[in-house]
Amino acid sequence: MDFRRLRYFLGIADLGGMNRAAVALRMTQPALSRQMQQLEAELGIDLFERHGRGVRLTEAGRRLQEKARTLLRQIDDLGPDVRQAGAEHSGTIRIGTSPAVGAHLLPTLLQRFQPLYPRMRIEVQSGFSSLVEDWLLAGKIDIGILHNPEARRGVRTVPLLQEALCVIAPRATRLPAGRAITLQQAVRLPLILPRQPNRFRTYLDAEVSRLGLGMNLTMEVDGHAVLLALIRQGLGCSIDTVSAVAFEARPEEIRIMPLRSRLAMVLHLVVRHDGQLPEPLARLAAMIPEICSERIQAGFWPARSVSQNAAIGVRRKA
Repeated sequence: MDFRRLRYFLGIADLGGMNRAAVALRMTQPALSRQMQQLEAELGIDLFERHGRGVRLTEAGRRLQEKARTLLRQIDDLGPDVRQAGAEHSGTIRIGTSPAVGAHLLPTLLQRFQPLYPRMRIEVQSGFSSLVEDWLLAGKIDIGILHNPEARRGVRTVPLLQEALCVIAPRATRLPAGRAITLQQAVRLPLILPRQPNRFRTYLDAEVSRLGLGMNLTMEVDGHAVLLALIRQGLGCSIDTVSAVAFEARPEEIRIMPLRSRLAMVLHLVVRHDGQLPEPLARLAAMIPEICSERIQAGFWPARSVSQNAAIGVRRKA
């Protein structure tokens, strides 16, 4: 049911006529009349009796007036009640993720979370997935968003999305534009990759070893900003997810080509799970899969959704 129609209905019931209600509601009388016709059709019963001086409620209309007034009062109170509940929580939530994932996710996430929990402080730590996982296990962060985490006792993971890999090359490369590159071709390029220990690097090295390939590794770096700067200067190529470079790559400087391989990176939400989480942290965690799906559907995140496990539990204040 459209709650706006209930508000229109109460306006007519309180003022005793369509014209007076239309003026008060800043609507035209025909538009208001159509809304009431639709409400009556939806309920399958007449709500008004028309007479020369206006309208009066039927028995069903009086019953709806009573119920609608109570329902709309509860709806009006909902926002302040939720904000008040959020205002009772205070403390710090520490989030760990890569810079690229953070750029995709955190602005929307925090924009939605902070009005609900205005006294909660957010700290964000950025690093490669292996480092984020170390921070989580050491208790330095409360929640991690990382690729391909290892299964560990006492750690809960929720898969969010799967990202295919690509080859990142200087604009002047002789590689054919727009054509997918096989892993066998990619590893022969002069590669600039993250240095070990690194989750993606371990994953890539294992696949290269499985296929019995050699790798033309020319440089190892720790950050995407440095890696991209080296590629822009024509010093080599790299392999990564599209999202890892989407915010920094400029088409006139860097070329991004699909990698034809079975390799893919699955992004997970990861928390230490020794019981139910405090309500603000659980609420934040619940927002993350929703926002990932929204950004994929809107075309802002070059990835595909994956099935998710059950929601992480909430521990409410006593």
